[in-house]
Amino acid sequence: MKINVIVKNLLNVIKFLILICYICMKVTFFILILQPMNISILYIDDEPINIQLFEINFKKFYTVYSAISGKEALEIIQNTPIDFLISDYRMPEMDGMELIEEVKKIKPDIKCYLLSAYPETEIRNYLGNNNLLDGFIAKPWKKEEILQIIQEKAL
Repeated sequence: MKINVIVKNLLNVIKFLILICYICMKVTFFILILQPMNISILYIDDEPINIQLFEINFKKFYTVYSAISGKEALEIIQNTPIDFLISDYRMPEMDGMELIEEVKKIKPDIKCYLLSAYPETEIRNYLGNNNLLDGFIAKPWKKEEILQIIQEKAL
């Protein structure tokens, strides 16, 4: 009888310790995610509402620059230290693929992500095979996904 009570108490202690470990892992994750980092992101989209949404969601975590065209993005890159570039694919004048090709000629260390609502497999393959693209983000983007990408690649 006493052994059963001891085993039961021991199991409860183990369950409690597992719960504490789980809580500590979650807290650590959120501290890392929510901790402002000295990272700069350039977001390019030809739709102003998408730029506003991106800025609202990420300016408290990172330094966010934005451009409404590939030409404007290249001007920013020439004069500003940028760690990450996230560009819409389908834009007038210069699409996201052309922009990333130009960016990599100027500053090859910038981590570049292409954003599209369409599954552009051939583009991902082309840019990925040429080491131009660090990733592809589907539209509509998810805040948690982008936070996780930046956290992982910034470390």
